[in-house]
Amino acid sequence: MTELARMLDCSKPTVRRIVDDICMSHFIPIEEEKVGKQLYFRIPTVKRYPILPLSTNEIAILEMCQAFTRHLLGDKQFEEATRAMQKSYGLLSDGECGTTGNEFGSISPGTIDYTPYQDILQNLITAISSKRVCRVSYQALYAEKAHSFHILPLKIFSHKDSLYVHAQRSNPQGEPNKEDDFFPLFSVHRFNKVEVLENTFEPPQNYDFEAFFNKTFGIMKGKTFLVKGQFFHHAAVYACERIWSDHQKIEKQEDGSTIIEFEASSEVEVIAWILSFRENAKILEPEWLKEKVVQSLRGMLAAYQ
Repeated sequence: MTELARMLDCSKPTVRRIVDDICMSHFIPIEEEKVGKQLYFRIPTVKRYPILPLSTNEIAILEMCQAFTRHLLGDKQFEEATRAMQKSYGLLSDGECGTTGNEFGSISPGTIDYTPYQDILQNLITAISSKRVCRVSYQALYAEKAHSFHILPLKIFSHKDSLYVHAQRSNPQGEPNKEDDFFPLFSVHRFNKVEVLENTFEPPQNYDFEAFFNKTFGIMKGKTFLVKGQFFHHAAVYACERIWSDHQKIEKQEDGSTIIEFEASSEVEVIAWILSFRENAKILEPEWLKEKVVQSLRGMLAAYQ
């Protein structure tokens, strides 16, 4: 009880009330044991927890997530998600669904059809859940043929309507490659085969997906550098509405433009992003990155001459 009061930043009587509420509202048995002056709580392991009713709003949110990710699921997994949604209607607390599923949609031109990769995705999910080594056949973007090796899959994630696997390369026994000083990134649609082995592995103790990817701009991770860009007109509005790195600074100028300073780890992605705004954005710093943008513009112009 003392530890719970500290973690929840509340009094012991409040902890007592929370425990009682959990027991009464969710029908979860909580055992109590007093050792000396300390009171301990324990939730015993059960084979099946009671089925709790879903609210109309919870169903609507699930339907929205299903619609938004349809192009990433592939036909088979989307059908499974649809069946799961239909089964969940019976768990509604009021017996009536407030939505039909037709309220939500997604725009999919330019996306990848993941239907042929359903087995690969399922094997990766199994490997991550059970912490097992995978033998894979993978054809990189510029490779002439696929290569076989072993990986320790850590996380499946989506980025710009594509699916990726963050992993470590290893030997068949699950020992990470000592010569690798980074965790490789693999595109799901470039796997030809994923075989889940019996050997297990322990994920790195310091592995933090959020810190690795969501602190700086760019999915490709290199040396971090500071970027300062100026945005005009609609680009200024668009850029200000979003978070580009963990510690970004936004300064609105008297001429209506906006200067944004953020941390990045991929110069290629920053250049492509800045060029996507055409004349409505430009790099101010660093100088070497600004020169690379100029070189890209010259190369683009030369392709049309």
